[in-house]
Amino acid sequence: ERSPIKADLSGSINLNNRNMKKSALNLRGELFINDKFLEKYSIVGLYLKQFDKKDKYYQIQINGTLGGPKFTKAR
Repeated sequence: ERSPIKADLSGSINLNNRNMKKSALNLRGELFINDKFLEKYSIVGLYLKQFDKKDKYYQIQINGTLGGPKFTKAR
C-alpha cells in the first residue's frame, strides 16, 4: 500500500524458452505513481502525460517483447 509505484496488469506473456528477450507481451491495465516519486523523477511525469488517467491511475497497454516493450494508451 505504501509503494510509490503500483500496477494492475492482465493479459499474456508468451515465453520464448530459447531467447527470453523475444517473449511476446500483450498486457493491459493501470499504473499508479505517487506524487513524491514524480517530483523526484520529473522526467517520468513528462513521459506519463501521453497516457489517459482515471482516478490517479494511468491507463496503459504494453505490447512488443520483453527486450523491447512498447507502452501505449489502453484502448
